[in-house]
Amino acid sequence: MATTESFLVPDVPDLDPNTFGHDSGAVTLTDPTHDIDGDGVLDTQTVDAGDAVVIASDLDSDGEADHLRMIHEDGAYSSWIIATATASCTGSRPMVALSVTAERLRNPHSRPGKGPWQRY
Repeated sequence: MATTESFLVPDVPDLDPNTFGHDSGAVTLTDPTHDIDGDGVLDTQTVDAGDAVVIASDLDSDGEADHLRMIHEDGAYSSWIIATATASCTGSRPMVALSVTAERLRNPHSRPGKGPWQRY
């Protein structure tokens, strides 16, 4: 039987689930261990971040997470997607299409072509 520990890696991205929000900066995946989109590339890392488990996915293969899911020990759950000019999320959730404005790109946490984190 798989346990949480079997999916965790010791070298974790720099993020604090308790303060994470729209203006948080890039989350670099340090050691992806799972391929969740089935393309043959390891794109997802699960980390123990204190009082939360974080599942970070880099679906565009640029080394930075595009999607984050956080499950806190009290049962609280949040899901985040990085806003890009072409980002979308499909599946069991409704389509989310987000655009980047010049004003948002001037945010010091922005990366070229990527905007702020959006909760979905």
